[in-house]
Amino acid sequence: MLRKRNLAILLLSILISSCGAVAPLRHTSASLWKDLPSGAPPATYVGLSCTEQQCIAVGQEATEPDGSSIPLIVAISMTSSTVKRVTTSLISRHDTISGVSCGSSGACWLVGNESTANGSNTLILSYRNGMLRRVASPNAPAPFNQNDLTSIDCPTPAICWAVGQSTDSLNTGIVLIERLGGNTWKRVLAPATDTTGAAELASVGCTSTTSCLGVGSASSGATNHEPRALVEELTGNAWHIVPLPRSSAITSLSGVSCPQPQFCRAVGTRTSADGSLLPYLITEAAGKWSAGLLSFVDPVSLSSVSCPDVTVCYVVGTTSPANAPGNFFAARWTATGWTTIALPQQTGTSLEAISCGTPSLCHAVGNSQVSGVGLVLSST
Repeated sequence: MLRKRNLAILLLSILISSCGAVAPLRHTSASLWKDLPSGAPPATYVGLSCTEQQCIAVGQEATEPDGSSIPLIVAISMTSSTVKRVTTSLISRHDTISGVSCGSSGACWLVGNESTANGSNTLILSYRNGMLRRVASPNAPAPFNQNDLTSIDCPTPAICWAVGQSTDSLNTGIVLIERLGGNTWKRVLAPATDTTGAAELASVGCTSTTSCLGVGSASSGATNHEPRALVEELTGNAWHIVPLPRSSAITSLSGVSCPQPQFCRAVGTRTSADGSLLPYLITEAAGKWSAGLLSFVDPVSLSSVSCPDVTVCYVVGTTSPANAPGNFFAARWTATGWTTIALPQQTGTSLEAISCGTPSLCHAVGNSQVSGVGLVLSST
């Protein structure tokens, strides 16, 4: 037991030393990832959750010439690498599914929003044994008539946390946090932010039922076009706002992964003075916070991160080269630094989410802006 504890301390000391100043990128390539046939018509995948047995990907499927879409759910087998559609007859064509969390038992929870005559309500679905089931979920009180859940994480089969945003007719937004306890979802009070603009959490990661981190952005009415990174942390029974390094200003965070208590990594995009988008990383290691830009060959907008343990993390997003279409992007972090990952070359593509069922087996999903087809990539 003592040897394991010493090993954990050693790993954390390596992580802390590497995250104060972001390690330089080694522009070598890891193994080429494989492009799996998605088995779907034009679609966009936005959420993904993987276990050792399967992955569940969620998004929207385009069905009409006018661009209207319906929710899309697919199951990806870890043994056969096949992609199978999940029946979504319980969901309206105007609803949206944005986040998913699956446990080792195979049970999953999915979150998003359902359209109403005056806005939208939260949408939560249970997926067990190949069957979808709607469950009741709360919304913010008036005047917030648009409620949307964007991400979910379930540290145990019976406890889940979901995050998102509620807005009113003036686009003033507040953070929305909901908790599953037993069989009931309840809205939980979120820390107050400047509600003259918008505040939202885009992603949540939990290491226990009482320890989670939610990341997103917040802006005031005067700086509505300059979002500031927002991090909210659950400790015990209450959420609080985490003070971040000043360098995280004008940054929007889109993904977070927490493999163990007091170690989390969040990624997003920072807007530079000339308007270009730059990849940004915020790290918590042993209770200490650091933040900084990552240096890649092209400007990159990062959308998601997955850290299967404290020794390795993966990030995905989209490159933004000057005067050229973007391409999907992935990189891997270990104690020796960042390494770009060789991906099948496709122009006009993006990756929106990544999830690793094991430290060596990851999947990423996104879409092709050229063909409109949903993309599923596998590390094997």
